[in-house]
Amino acid sequence: MDSSLMSDPAPKSFEPAPRPQISLVSSAAEPYRRLAEIFHDVLSEENPTALLARIADTLAELIPYEDVHIYEADEVKRILIPVLARSQWADQVMSETFPFGEGITGWAVVHREPVLANKAHLDPRVRFVPGTPVEPEALIAVPLIARGRLKGTLNIYRVGEHAEFTAEEFHLATRFGDAAALAIDNAHIRSRLEHQASTDALTGLYNHRTFHDRLRQEIMRASAEHDTVALVMFDLDDFKKVNDVYGHGVGDQLLLQVADVLRASVRSSDVVCRVGGEEFAIILPTADLQHSIVLAERVGAELGKLEVEAAGGITVSTGIAVGPVHAANPRELVACSEAAMMTAKTRGKGLIVPFDESTLERPSGESAQRANVRSIAHLNMLQSLSGKLSRLNDVARIGLTIADELRLLIDYHNCRVFLRDGDDLLPIGFRGDLLAAEPGSSVELSPTKVGRGITGRVAETGEPLLIDDAERYEFAEQIAGTAEIEESLLAVPLTFGSRVIGVIVISKLGLRQFDADDLRVLEVLAGHASVALENAR
Repeated sequence: MDSSLMSDPAPKSFEPAPRPQISLVSSAAEPYRRLAEIFHDVLSEENPTALLARIADTLAELIPYEDVHIYEADEVKRILIPVLARSQWADQVMSETFPFGEGITGWAVVHREPVLANKAHLDPRVRFVPGTPVEPEALIAVPLIARGRLKGTLNIYRVGEHAEFTAEEFHLATRFGDAAALAIDNAHIRSRLEHQASTDALTGLYNHRTFHDRLRQEIMRASAEHDTVALVMFDLDDFKKVNDVYGHGVGDQLLLQVADVLRASVRSSDVVCRVGGEEFAIILPTADLQHSIVLAERVGAELGKLEVEAAGGITVSTGIAVGPVHAANPRELVACSEAAMMTAKTRGKGLIVPFDESTLERPSGESAQRANVRSIAHLNMLQSLSGKLSRLNDVARIGLTIADELRLLIDYHNCRVFLRDGDDLLPIGFRGDLLAAEPGSSVELSPTKVGRGITGRVAETGEPLLIDDAERYEFAEQIAGTAEIEESLLAVPLTFGSRVIGVIVISKLGLRQFDADDLRVLEVLAGHASVALENAR
C-alpha cells in the first residue's frame, strides 16, 4: 500500500466511507481476476505448439517482461530442452540444452521450487547461455509441475541495472506456472491420444481411419485446385505363409521393415498408411500415373532386398489409381486401386498394375452378381429405414437419420436435407463436407428460398435433377464461403400428396458420378422420408 495513505489518519469522529476501500481491494484483486481468466484461456488451447505461444502472450498481459523462455524437461536424460524463446537471443537460447542442476533454472528444477533472483547476474548459481551477453538482469524461474511430474520450466526476465520483480509478481508467476504446467500436460495427453487414434500401434504408420480421412481431404483439395492425387496400394505376397511357418513375431518384424522402407521412399507431402493386415497404401498429392509407377518400382526394389529367414526375398502386388482420372470420390478411388492390386496378385507376384477397367481380371459373371446383390441390399435397407423414420417425431432427427442411412446406399461427398416452410427451405440435416474457400475457415449450411439455386428449383418444380456438372448448370448457385469444385449433384423433392415439403440434395466429387439407379434409390427413400416429416410436423 502507498505510504501516503497511512501518514495522515482520519479524525476519531470520522467514519471512513467504504468506497475507497472497495477501490483499493478491487485494484489489488484485479491481477488475480485476470489470472483466473488466463487460467481458462490457457487451459482451452489444445494444440501443444500453439499453447506455448498462448502462454507467452497471456503472461505478458499479467507480468510485463523483456524475455521469456520455456523449457521441456526430459526426466530420463535429466536435461532441459528449449521449446520457446521470446528474446533478442532466441537462436542461441533454442540451440542450447543443459543438465538438471546447472544454473538458477537447474537449481529450481532439482529442488522443485520457484526462484526469484532480482540480481541474477550476481547469483553464484547463474549460468549464461553461450553466445548471449553477460548483463544485469532479474529472473523468475518457475518449475512446471503437473500431477506430480516435472514438465519443464518457465523463465521470465527483465534486463537492466535496476530491473526487478516484486513479491506479488513472483507470486502471480508461480500461480501462472501452475496453470501453464497443467495446460501443457493436458495438451500432451490430448496429442498422445490423437496420435494413438490415428496411427497403427505396430508400425507407427497412419491407420485405416486416418487413411480414409486424409484421402478424402486430398481428393477435395485436388477437385478445388483442378489437380490430381494418386493412390498406390501394396499387398505383401505370401505373408500368411511367413506367419504360419515362422510365427507372428517374425511376421511383425517384417511389417516393421516394410514400414521403414515405405517411409524412406516417399516425399514429405506423401501419406503412408497401413490399411490392414499386410496391406499398405501411399497417398500422393499432385502426382500422375508415371510418378506413381516410379515410386512403386522403387519400393518394390527396396523390399526385394529384405529377407525373412529361409523364406527368402519379399515381393508385393501393387495397384495404382489416379483421381480424378479413374475416380473422383474416395471410396471409388480405393476400389479402383484395390481392383488393380488384386489383378496384380492374380497375374503373379511382385507386379505393378495401373487401374484399367478393360484389363482387370475378375471371376466371370461377377459384375451381374454384384449388381443383383446391390439391388437386394438396397431394398432391405430401404425397408429398414422406413421403420426407423416412422418411430421418430423430431424433424431434425429425421433429417440426420436420412443423411446417415443414405450414405449406406450411395457413397456421397455431402448430403443436405431441407424442409419447406412457405417460401423458405430450412436445412434440417447435413452430413459430409463443405470445402471452404479460405483455408482453416468453416462453412455452415444456410436456409435458401424456393426457386433459388438447384435446391430451390427442385422445390419449385417438384421434379428431380440429375446433374453431371453442378458448376456449369444454369440454375447453380454456389454456397457462400465455399470453394469452386467439380461435383455432380442429385436432388429430389420430398412430396406429400401434391405438395413439395422439402428437398434432398447429395453431391459427389467429380463429373458424371450419378446414374439412373442412384436416382431411383433416392426417390424411394424420399417417399419414406416425406411421410415421416409430414407426421412429425
